[in-house]
Amino acid sequence: MQEWQKSWDQSMHQQFSQFPLTDPAPTIAFQVNNPYMAQTSESQLDTRDNLTIAKALIEQGRIQEAVLCLEAEVQQN
Repeated sequence: MQEWQKSWDQSMHQQFSQFPLTDPAPTIAFQVNNPYMAQTSESQLDTRDNLTIAKALIEQGRIQEAVLCLEAEVQQN
């Protein structure tokens, strides 16, 4: 059984050594002044959650604003 395992390990090493290891994913820097972060249930004019708001913004073509909304959603949840 050990010979089989050794053969398998060598085969896997040969197969995957051709793919270089990549650097870890970069850290995302969130916007400091994000108006969607300031929203609370008491002061929020729109009672929908940030994900729903972001979807609506995307449909309206307001992509930059949707990104801010999604950033807030990620940070809050």
